Amino acid sequence: MVNRKDLIINSIAFLDDMNKGQGQVTFLDKISELGLHAFEVRREFLKNGRAELEEIRQAADQKQINLYFSVNEDLILNDKINPLLETLFEEAEVLGAPFIKLNTGDASKVSLAELETLKEVLEGPIGIRLENNQTPGHASLANCKHITDLVGQAGLPISFVFDTANWIWLDESIEEAREQLESVTSYLHCKNYQLEDGQPRVANYYDGLIDIEALESGFSHLDAVAFEYPASFEQLKADVARYLG
Repeated sequence: MVNRKDLIINSIAFLDDMNKGQGQVTFLDKISELGLHAFEVRREFLKNGRAELEEIRQAADQKQINLYFSVNEDLILNDKINPLLETLFEEAEVLGAPFIKLNTGDASKVSLAELETLKEVLEGPIGIRLENNQTPGHASLANCKHITDLVGQAGLPISFVFDTANWIWLDESIEEAREQLESVTSYLHCKNYQLEDGQPRVANYYDGLIDIEALESGFSHLDAVAFEYPASFEQLKADVARYLG
């Protein structure tokens, strides 16, 4: 069971502030104000590449905040390992992140031999975890199960990041996904959803159609949990306080 005090806040929580031009380093004070010590940087929101990563790392070290790295890139690209991976590992090292969170990509034609090329890089201190995003096909339960099965066959230490609500956008069963992926899931990305005119929209942890607390209790191998949804700071503060109990 994950210690709730280790809750990670993904920077998408501060989307409104980022849309107003604030950099991700500015949110570290808010992480401290929430009484937490873990922050997930999103690569797609970086404005100044490696220099910004170094700035975030320096500030996080001063505030004793652990950093994680969310990368909106596919592990599998054109049936091969994404050639950007070496750069991503270098960036994760700057942050001191324990792993890179990647999307699966289309794994339907990737070979076991191609996956096995990851063995050497995964002997280092930085790991890989794979998540279901909202890309049709790539994030289907069938594709996620296929790549995690291949990872197991290749003997790679790659586990799964289970996004609690993304399944809805692909018309997949959350409970079926949990049943099939529970044994390989180590990280929960938490967001909820509501329906507006029959269409899903992102909602906060407690204000949606998923009982995320009950869902979380159905995973036995978690070592990390994150809140990953845009919210006002007051809403985020209320959700964190309720989550911490």
